[in-house]
This record gives sequence, structure tokens and C-alpha cells, in this order.
Amino acid sequence: MIFKSSLVVCAILSASAYVSFAQTASRSPYIFPEFVTGRVLQKGGASVQASLNYNLTTQEMMFMNNGQRLVLDQAPNIDTIYVNNRKFVPVKENYFEKLTDGPVPLYVQRKGAIVSAASAAMKNVGGVIGGNEGRKKASQQKLRAYYEIKLPDDYALASENIYWLKKDKDFAPANDLKKIIKLFPEKENDINVFVKENKINFSNEADLIALVNYCNK
Repeated sequence: MIFKSSLVVCAILSASAYVSFAQTASRSPYIFPEFVTGRVLQKGGASVQASLNYNLTTQEMMFMNNGQRLVLDQAPNIDTIYVNNRKFVPVKENYFEKLTDGPVPLYVQRKGAIVSAASAAMKNVGGVIGGNEGRKKASQQKLRAYYEIKLPDDYALASENIYWLKKDKDFAPANDLKKIIKLFPEKENDINVFVKENKINFSNEADLIALVNYCNK
């Protein structure tokens, strides 16, 4: 059973845009195959450990407490969540994964939609039961699938990545060369050369990381 937690992080844990579609469908709505020990860093500097995982379909950070999967509320004092050497930061109602450091870091918003296995096999995202409207109409069995570590045999997960650059306090889409150059206008010529020489693919995460690291030098 899943519960929404409304307590602040400390209390809970002491008691507890470039769009890229994945080519293969997963059998789990979570980013990790199982819950793993992570650390929640608060803005005041304190940190707590918990067994964590990120739900791609609901875009919620989950934690395990006494065998129950609970939703970690985005309390205002959360700074960063560290899981498996990866960094997640709260952004409005979701969590973005931080991919690079530097003055203008790269982030990715990882999402997923539950689809029928037949649709996934055909690489077709028809039959999605994710999203607000889908949730309202879904059966209780389908709703439970959002939080199970493994989906039922007749469903799979179609994943989606949306890339963002953060400058000052604002997030800007990183979906093409022009939008990236807009954030680094003084390096336009160098960036164009780098993209051409390295054959940067803007749908490839490793290429985007390399490009943004270069831009931040």
C-alpha cells in the first residue's frame, strides 16, 4: 500500500527541454531495479539516510519504511538527494537529475508512461495509462502498477528524457544548438566547431554532457 507523507523530511525519515524517447521499454516504473540506500541533504546542512527510489511514472521520490513504499514529500528544506552516486534536486512538483556541474549545469527530467506490452513491442506509445486523465480512468489494478517494483506481464514502461540547462535560478530547454548557444553567446564559434568536430547528437545524453562541460570551461 502507498501512502502520501505530509511531514517534513526530518520527521519522515527519522520515523523514516530536449525530449528523448528510450528505444527499449522497461518492466519497472522505477529508475533503479530496487530500493537503494541514499542520502537526503537538507538546505540547512543536515542529512538523513533512507532506502530510496525514483518513480518515473508519477515523478515522485519514494522511500521504504517498514516494508511500505512511501512518497517523500518535497518539503521546502530539501536541497539534494543522492542515490547510487547520482544527484536529484526538487524542481516544482518533480525531481530533476543533475548531470554536470559548472556555472550552467545540465539536468534531465526523467519520465515514464505505462503502456501495453504489445504497444511497447511495436515501439508505439499507444495504450498509455500514465497521466492525470489516464489515472482517473484506470482500474485499481492499473493504479497499483504505478508503485510496484515490477510491472504486470501485460504492461511495460515507455521512458522519456527532457534535458534542461540552469542559468542562475531559471531552467531553459537544451533541445538544440541554437538554444544552447543562447546561454553561451560569447562561445558561439567555439561551440559550433566542437559540435561539428565531435559529431554531437543532441538526443544522446553522453554527447550533451560532453558539450555542456565544454561550454562551461
